[in-house]
Amino acid sequence: MTRRITLVALLAGPAFFACGGGESAPVAPPPPPPPPAFGISFAETALEVREGETLAVSVQYEVRELPGPVQVRLSASHDVASEADYELGVDSVEIPAGQGLAGEASFDVSALADLFFTEGAEVLPLAFAYSGGPADLGDPIEISILDAGASPCPGITVIGLPWREEESPDEDVANMLATTLHLEIGAGGAGARLEILGPYFDLGTYGRIAESVSAFGINRWSVRTESAAIVHELDVNWSGEEWFEEDAEESLDLAFLGGACSGDPVASCTSAGCEIIR
Repeated sequence: MTRRITLVALLAGPAFFACGGGESAPVAPPPPPPPPAFGISFAETALEVREGETLAVSVQYEVRELPGPVQVRLSASHDVASEADYELGVDSVEIPAGQGLAGEASFDVSALADLFFTEGAEVLPLAFAYSGGPADLGDPIEISILDAGASPCPGITVIGLPWREEESPDEDVANMLATTLHLEIGAGGAGARLEILGPYFDLGTYGRIAESVSAFGINRWSVRTESAAIVHELDVNWSGEEWFEEDAEESLDLAFLGGACSGDPVASCTSAGCEIIR
């Protein structure tokens, strides 16, 4: 009995000592990351460009050591501005090969004109993207595309504020859609006139008279002169609801007639925005 207990104690003793009394080897710190081969940044953090115009964007770069030239891609975010709103002159910027270099480059951003005239400013964020190795990529830039409106006729420009909802004074009508329209008439627009085509609510025919009421309102209409142009400013709202289940959404339609307005172009406003439709 005694021999057996002594044998177990002798076997267990060294194992206990190894587990409890041993010391772990020190952990070597991770190696420092390699220094960036180059750095690139935008010269500005925010810029503006008007629809129909082109903007030059400047970038700066520094090269620590590059055995060959590299391409840094331009990455655009489409959270606000879409690809139909702009055009980049290039899709990447080249960093030259060398050691201890510094320089500048530039590329163009063209803001494309369209038929919409109540978009407001749209923001295009641009950033650098590179996956070829360690590089110092600067902060992104925000380019604001300013709404230049639309031109239904020569000499006439229409621009408006993004539409909003307003409470309807009529309890039988849902909330109204509203916007502020600016109609600028220059020398080439002389003789043109504006006609509001609707929406109207058809009340039916009584005898020989078909009756209808307007489903829009003009809360303010002012006229002023700016340089050589006459500017009409209207606060207008309209019912955008569907009067009947089979009907489409009501739209505010404006026609431009006479003068140089060949084809009688029409502008239409819905909850999707305002645009020249023909």
